[in-house]
Amino acid sequence: LGHIYRALTLALELRNHEVLFVTDTENQSTVKATLKKNYWLGVVDNERLTDFIIGLRPDMVICDILDTDEKDIKKIKSLGSPVVSFEDLGSGAMHTDLTVNEIYDTPQFESNHVLWGSKYFFLRDEFRSVRPQRFRHKVDSVMLTFGGTDQHDLARKVFFAIKTLCEELDVFVHIVTGPGYRGYKDLKRMLNAYRGVSLTHDSEVISSIMEQVQLAVTSNGRTVYELAHMNIPAIVIAQHERELTHSYASESKGFVPLGIYQPNSTERLVSTALQRLINDVPYRRGLFDQMTELEFNENKMKVVN
Repeated sequence: LGHIYRALTLALELRNHEVLFVTDTENQSTVKATLKKNYWLGVVDNERLTDFIIGLRPDMVICDILDTDEKDIKKIKSLGSPVVSFEDLGSGAMHTDLTVNEIYDTPQFESNHVLWGSKYFFLRDEFRSVRPQRFRHKVDSVMLTFGGTDQHDLARKVFFAIKTLCEELDVFVHIVTGPGYRGYKDLKRMLNAYRGVSLTHDSEVISSIMEQVQLAVTSNGRTVYELAHMNIPAIVIAQHERELTHSYASESKGFVPLGIYQPNSTERLVSTALQRLINDVPYRRGLFDQMTELEFNENKMKVVN
């Protein structure tokens, strides 16, 4: 989901140009739901994606699909269209005109046209109007959010792992799930039996929920940077091997990384880590102070320009 939001943020900066979106059939429902009817959207099966894009005869192509393929990038560029890619470690990244790998602070390969590191991470426009958190000694609310699909059903698993702790310490739990989360209906039904918890699905303004919480548990994607901007220390769980390569979420940046998800053991680690964050005020204050030194507001124009 972070890829769509990033593309939308760029589209707003390119409002004086005609912006067309293209996606494959596998992701069409999520992309349609996010774009609504604000932009033209082309949907095509993955095998014909490159030819479909070429058929549009674009003046520029921006690829936000994770790893690109050398053959596809060269084919698009053969028509004279410059190509920009994001979060791209594929063979095509060596042949783009510009690649922005803001998730990777350490370069994964050498290239003069690739920008690396969090200094190129830019926030969604919704964060322009919100105020980052000020430190509070008492924790009264925590947010759980695990990306657009939550492939391991962590929203449910983590909630039930920390439920008793949060009840005992009077901590409210805000759960935010993405549009691709398949367990939403079941989780909504389960939560009807509990107080002190809210469930928000497919939120377009997650910043308004971040304004209400002092801590978070999240996966290791773009949300990590948004939490850093909001001064919210967080427990971070990598959902897969690729997320494990994202090194930004460290204690030196205000986070508690738990590594890649391991069934049952990760849930126990979350509960232990959350209890310390709530009860150990100096420890939490130290993480908070690391975050207040971070700044992302000016990064978007670095990339756009």
